[in-house]
Amino acid sequence: RGALMLQLLQEQAMTAVAAAFEAAGVNYVFLKTAGTRRELYDDPGTRPSTDIDILVEPEQRHHARAAIESLGGVAWAQQGESAHEIAFRLGSVDIDLHWDLLAPGRLRGEVAESILRRRVTARIGWRPDDTDVLFIQLVHLAFAKHVCSPHAGLNRVTDALLALRRLQPDQAMLDQRLRQAGCANAAW
Repeated sequence: RGALMLQLLQEQAMTAVAAAFEAAGVNYVFLKTAGTRRELYDDPGTRPSTDIDILVEPEQRHHARAAIESLGGVAWAQQGESAHEIAFRLGSVDIDLHWDLLAPGRLRGEVAESILRRRVTARIGWRPDDTDVLFIQLVHLAFAKHVCSPHAGLNRVTDALLALRRLQPDQAMLDQRLRQAGCANAAW
């Protein structure tokens, strides 16, 4: 019940953020679990997510920040702004606003911009296309969760398996995107 309640709170926040971003002309996608759990899981409340991850164009990050703050979002003072993201609290929901997937230099090319160009509509707002959903899952698991660490739980493996089964990722295109970003080994 707690996971379902958090999912509903997150979706309420996502709806408000999507409307604020649309009004401000900010291009965005909801990333990772919050952005795809309705497409991947029959009962999305069974797949908890600790936060909402949003990707915006780097030059629009200040407009995105202002839009989140206009809704009452407060940046986490202790974390501050990193080179690729900033964390907010909106009510009881945590939001990570990204303008790149990973810290600068970890991936080659304009990964964020290309993901935003290929975005597709979702039940709430925008999400990455099917191939980028899997790309992000693999890259995030390999680089941010370190595959074999305690942070790389089976839920992340299940997400990737369900993306393969329920979405229609182009595996040849996935291979090309991983190679272009310099992270082909993320798909081992």
